[in-house]
Amino acid sequence: MHKPPAQATFSFSPVLVIRRRRTCPLYVCISCFSLVEWTVAVSCARLFKQIKARYPATHSTDMSRTSEFQTFFLRDLDKFVAEINAFPGEDSLWQVRGQIANCAGTLGLHIAGNLQHFIGAMLGASGYIRQHDLEFSARNVPRAEILAQLGAARQIVERVFSTMPDERLDEPFPDPHFGAGRSVAGGLLHLLAHLNYHLGQLNYLRRCLA
Repeated sequence: MHKPPAQATFSFSPVLVIRRRRTCPLYVCISCFSLVEWTVAVSCARLFKQIKARYPATHSTDMSRTSEFQTFFLRDLDKFVAEINAFPGEDSLWQVRGQIANCAGTLGLHIAGNLQHFIGAMLGASGYIRQHDLEFSARNVPRAEILAQLGAARQIVERVFSTMPDERLDEPFPDPHFGAGRSVAGGLLHLLAHLNYHLGQLNYLRRCLA
């Protein structure tokens, strides 16, 4: 029985063809692209190595969540104190400009009371009793007294976070001020945003009055 001739099969390998025809534009394109990728990768690796050598890590990457909160609160409180100290005179602490209704002295008393109440009393059982209305009505309080109250707030913030376990952050905040069922972490985020909101106002006032 006559068998039909077997059909020829062809195995096409682009890689093989490209290797054999090194003058092919496609080969040149792929080769150049690979060379660029390799050069960029090597350059990035060298740059990353230089950055690590020049700026070594100053803290563990295993920092706890409460330690991170502590770092940000203390950092921004220090900025707040620096702004209060930068005002040109005692009188300027009680002046306002633009659309900002609260003067620097009021902002300082308010932040000190706010943090001592919510972090100190609510989370740290410090026994601090807040006088919210007095924070906004007091006038001509000496700069030294404002700084003392901010310093007390800084101390209580540092103490509370130093002893707070991370698990506490997932518990409900002990005060419903931030909303029913709000976690401790959620309340702290609100307080940190509140601190920075008034820090921005303080910076604006200081620039206007300097």
